[in-house]
Amino acid sequence: MISSLFRPGLGGFAALLGLNVLQLAAEGTNPAFNAEVSWASAVSRNQSLELFTSEGCSSCPPADRWMQGLMRDRRLWKTVFPLGWHVDYWNDLGWVDPLSGRDGTARQEAYVRHWGRGGAYTPEFVLNGREWRTWSGAEALPELVKPVDAGVLQIRGRLQSGFTVAFLPAGNSGGPWEAHVVLLESGVAHQVLRGENAGRRLQHAFAVRSMASGALAPSGAGLPGEWKTTLRLALSASQNAALDPAVSLAVVGWVSRPGDPTPVQIIGGTLNR
Repeated sequence: MISSLFRPGLGGFAALLGLNVLQLAAEGTNPAFNAEVSWASAVSRNQSLELFTSEGCSSCPPADRWMQGLMRDRRLWKTVFPLGWHVDYWNDLGWVDPLSGRDGTARQEAYVRHWGRGGAYTPEFVLNGREWRTWSGAEALPELVKPVDAGVLQIRGRLQSGFTVAFLPAGNSGGPWEAHVVLLESGVAHQVLRGENAGRRLQHAFAVRSMASGALAPSGAGLPGEWKTTLRLALSASQNAALDPAVSLAVVGWVSRPGDPTPVQIIGGTLNR
């Protein structure tokens, strides 16, 4: 069943269990939480692919499986960066999606406002800021026909202490700019007990578990035209990564203009365990 409803959810799964993953990570449960990373994009714009989905939606599993196929795409973490947003407006229809959160619903709402049309639905793919309806007939993500110069985006840091985001726009484009960083989990699986998918075991890739956003400011001491900020992710929502060795972690960040959720440039990668 496809949903076009915006309703508040019933809360995150971690809150229901009372787990504090930041504490677990500090105790050394998962070395990835302390892994120092650094990624930098080329000037050409990378591709972003976003999926809005829910375990409570019977139409979503095919889209989730299609998303998992990107794990085998040679462009993954090089020029292609997927984001799986689990919305919370299905949560009062029989099954509370353990991966759901307000961030996914709010981002989908932001696209709806930006496009100037009413209603949202699941599953919905958004490719480079535009609705992508032909995914079911596509064996792979289409290549960019005419890559555009966006600018160089660099992210460095670690989950425990935060990430520095630096952006040098192509052509020294002026601000304002916003930065966003998310923690992703792949290999997550749940047995659904109620709702439209009752009795099914659902697997997911690139599920967004935590998000941090903030305004970029001119770096001053950095390169001329460079913009910077520091963002720290709240990790208490991410219990799968600390407890399940089959779950892999990634961090992805992007920059956008205020009022426009479209990623202008995006970069990221996996965390070593």
